[in-house]
Amino acid sequence: MDASAVGLGQAEQRARQMVVSITCERADLRDWVARTAYDLVVLANVHMPPPDRETLFKIAKAAVAPGGHLYVVGHHVEALGLAGPPDPRLLYTEEILTGLTTGLRIEQLRRVEHRADHGAVGADIALFATRDRTGQPDERGPFAVSGTR
Repeated sequence: MDASAVGLGQAEQRARQMVVSITCERADLRDWVARTAYDLVVLANVHMPPPDRETLFKIAKAAVAPGGHLYVVGHHVEALGLAGPPDPRLLYTEEILTGLTTGLRIEQLRRVEHRADHGAVGADIALFATRDRTGQPDERGPFAVSGTR
């Protein structure tokens, strides 16, 4: 699901090359409603202002099936001026992602360095979280983290 027809076309082309089946849907992330639950929900480089971002994460978490996963990758606030949006409010930190994924068990949350096109070292952030198999929220809070932070 994406708001960009170009992005969806690229995804469909890549799926054909890999001989896998995907279903693409063009929609606005802020008001999309999942018609089913998914084993994997991916938010890749989606940088919205805080009120929209909170709505997006509520929608994304609701779309994760029991036992399913949420994967988020985006630009870390340390990438400001090197990569991603020029507004720090749109970038992520470990604390922001932890707060946005309450109810899920965070398996991994880490900052990842990368070299920008112009040679500077920037930072991304990646999160992998799991919904309990019962579909119930994980009540252990942000300290239910395993893996690398």
